[in-house]
Amino acid sequence: MTFSLDLKHFYHTDSRARKITRYDYDAENGDIENPSVIYSGLEQNGSPDGITMDGDGCIWVACWGGGKVLRIDAEGKIVRELTVPAVQPSSVIFGGDQMNELYITTACEGGSDLSRGLDKNGRYLGGEVFHIRLDIVGRHEWPADF
Repeated sequence: MTFSLDLKHFYHTDSRARKITRYDYDAENGDIENPSVIYSGLEQNGSPDGITMDGDGCIWVACWGGGKVLRIDAEGKIVRELTVPAVQPSSVIFGGDQMNELYITTACEGGSDLSRGLDKNGRYLGGEVFHIRLDIVGRHEWPADF
């Protein structure tokens, strides 16, 4: 999940349905309402999983099973695509001194060779963290209070 820069919207991924939903968000009381699907993913892109937002208000989403990370604008249009050398990207977050490095976690769920992150066909599912320096600046995440 992530929040818009102005804290007026809350975004949530539903990986099984391959959707990202935007809700109106009330920062005063934490209420969310008025769901609107802004992204419905295609099977070849994988399932939207972990998300974050950059300093321009675009969503970055790890696409589980698709081997990619997408940058999606406020209307749900894909405006950039990064290929990840793993089939199962799981989440994304910005970091680095300039907040222009995107860190991408990956997983090896269902793998047959967990030490190397491979499935039974020798395909690299994941298990490592990747990062890429971008020409876009991210923003700091809010600390969670569970």
